[in-house]
Amino acid sequence: MPDSSASPSRDFQIYLSSTLDDLVDERKAAIEILRKHGRVIDSYQAGPQPTVENCLADVRSSQLYVLIQGRRYGWVPAGESDTDARSITEMEYDRAAKRGIPRLIFLIDEEHSCYSTQAAGRAQLRNGHVLSQPWSGS
Repeated sequence: MPDSSASPSRDFQIYLSSTLDDLVDERKAAIEILRKHGRVIDSYQAGPQPTVENCLADVRSSQLYVLIQGRRYGWVPAGESDTDARSITEMEYDRAAKRGIPRLIFLIDEEHSCYSTQAAGRAQLRNGHVLSQPWSGS
């Protein structure tokens, strides 16, 4: 009989996406839970590839994509003044969708101090996803 207390498969990769500065506690809680189920990719160190390429490559090689959407839209690599620019968080989500990777989306409750003011982005995330009650982060 297999040992049910064995560590999770390191082959099952989970990509955790969110903005960093406003969701410190939520990310910490998510990482603690997700690490029980696989290897969590959640931050980046300097390397030979640019950050965007690293992020998108990690999404592509993951078996599960988890997004925590709070108040902030996220870093826009092309620059804030470019009206067509997208945040790295949005690019990660789009890559997961394009690859058919299962996506778990957690939207911070609008009453919570971290809730997103990006109404269009929140509406897009709601479209086509089954969401439970918004996460209050507590």
